[in-house]
Amino acid sequence: MKEQLRALLAINSGLPFNAITNNAHLSKDLGFDSLDIVDLVIQMEDMFCITIPDDEYHELQTVGQFSDYILRKKASKLTIRSPYKKAARA
Repeated sequence: MKEQLRALLAINSGLPFNAITNNAHLSKDLGFDSLDIVDLVIQMEDMFCITIPDDEYHELQTVGQFSDYILRKKASKLTIRSPYKKAARA
């Protein structure tokens, strides 16, 4: 997932893949303006099958923050089924 995010940011920024580090700030280091970031968020939502509310993505500034956020969102969508839970009987 992290490599996919870095590749997305590299393609959109025109920077080499290895320039996209966890500490890189999207606007200060990668050169994205506010409209670019909105477009990136939409691409991330499509790529990772998640939704990122406006009030939440405004808090995210670095590649690492976006990466951690996406991991948390994807983990929250997982449902863990217990092998010990009995099936309901009809």
